Amino acid sequence: MAGIPAELRPDPGAVDVAVLARNKSARMIVEDLLTGLASGHGEPAAPGPADQPPLQSLLRRVRQRAEAAAGPLTVVIDALDEAEEPLALFNDVVLPLARLRGPGRVRLVRLLLGIRSSPDVVYPTGEDLLDERADELLRRLTEALDAEGIAPGLLRSDGPDCADDIAAYVASLLLAPAESPYRDAADAAGEAARLIADAVAPSFLDARIAADQLRRAEARQGLDDEGWLGAPCLPDRRECSTASTRRRCHGAWPPIPTPV
Repeated sequence: MAGIPAELRPDPGAVDVAVLARNKSARMIVEDLLTGLASGHGEPAAPGPADQPPLQSLLRRVRQRAEAAAGPLTVVIDALDEAEEPLALFNDVVLPLARLRGPGRVRLVRLLLGIRSSPDVVYPTGEDLLDERADELLRRLTEALDAEGIAPGLLRSDGPDCADDIAAYVASLLLAPAESPYRDAADAAGEAARLIADAVAPSFLDARIAADQLRRAEARQGLDDEGWLGAPCLPDRRECSTASTRRRCHGAWPPIPTPV
């Protein structure tokens, strides 16, 4: 964290609740959000009338919290495209949250949505990272938000300089564990991190797999080992060999539309 510029570090408590949508239904996400909003404030997880639908309970809780804070709540929903039914989650949960308004039509919720899409640059890996399904979902979500008068901001984590971010991420992973052979060896960690980042960009997930193997090893990896250089994430990268999983591996942190 110390290596991240201050202007890029959110303040503690800047995110009010964050959930992962992977393999979850819209109702499960509503329940996760209710639990997350309650957990940090000593409140019951299911407020309101017993017969009140979960979504209405969530909207009521969000309104109460936003009004009490005199500002919008920040809600993060990651991997929206990997939900059981992404469009249902968007229509049934995201849009109702985005529509919440306070006095003077002030928005009560700031949403950060994690969604994959195809990268808009060519990477040295030379692999086809096109994901038409994710691109179509992102297009439909953006159009729906525009129709609501909400102009989403688009933040890409796979831009031309993403290899620098991946290298910093990998270096932090290598240095963190007390048992890592890279502990207290910042130069060695940085050199390995740069090699990995250049090989797997724009995939943060592939980078994490590679870093996890290096930091679990008994000794530091020889960076001139041709076998390792040919497959930086071995052997676990074979888990990404199927079409469905490879689509998930490439684009671990894609564009994020942000209704503000």
